[in-house]
Amino acid sequence: IKDSVACVKHQAVEHKKRLGETEMRIMELEESLTNLLASQQSKDKMIVYLEAKVDDLANHSQCNNLRIVGIPEGPEGRDLIAFTQKLLSKVLGGQAVLEVEHAHRALRPQPDKGERPRPLILHLLRSKDKEAIMRAAWKCRKLLYETSPYYIFQDFSVELNKKRVEYSELKYHLQKTQFQYGLLYPVKFFFLFYRFPSPYKSMKEYKFRLLFDRPNSMNWECPVKLTHEGSNVPRIFQMMWSCPKL
Repeated sequence: IKDSVACVKHQAVEHKKRLGETEMRIMELEESLTNLLASQQSKDKMIVYLEAKVDDLANHSQCNNLRIVGIPEGPEGRDLIAFTQKLLSKVLGGQAVLEVEHAHRALRPQPDKGERPRPLILHLLRSKDKEAIMRAAWKCRKLLYETSPYYIFQDFSVELNKKRVEYSELKYHLQKTQFQYGLLYPVKFFFLFYRFPSPYKSMKEYKFRLLFDRPNSMNWECPVKLTHEGSNVPRIFQMMWSCPKL
């Protein structure tokens, strides 16, 4: 019996020793896993930052680019640069001399007859020419090449365009009102609304500019430091409908 008890005690001591070693190894593995997770999170943040940086550099490298949508296929012939120079000179009133460094259609297969034509992408030598063209196109509102309407846009990267498209519904609703709005680079949306003090009926305009990062972000900012929990778009619509029209 004594031998059996001694054997059991010896086994218990061995089990306790092995259990302690197992606990130590588990603690080391947990610590190692925690460090790996922290390192992975840091790398993920760095990847997101670098992707945003590369996208920003790509957009700055094409800051003098324009994208013309709606021009039919074929009229440009073999000299696309001369065609775009003539087209944009008409937008500016026919007196401007533009220098287009290069121009091409969007890099995809040529569409069949009846399909949407490929956009024209061109690079201007001077940024002031691009700004003048954008202002003239905005003032003209409706541009026509023969009988085909066309539109002039700033040429952005695919990733940035996806973010800016999120404001399409909001811009559609604002176009039906007397609100002025704009979309600043990279994705900063603002609109102006005017409120007249009802006791005085004066013509003094109180302008409030609201800046938004994304329509689905959790906070919105304005000069009076207001915050709103939830989606921005319902809040914007609420402010639009509550303001008197001019």
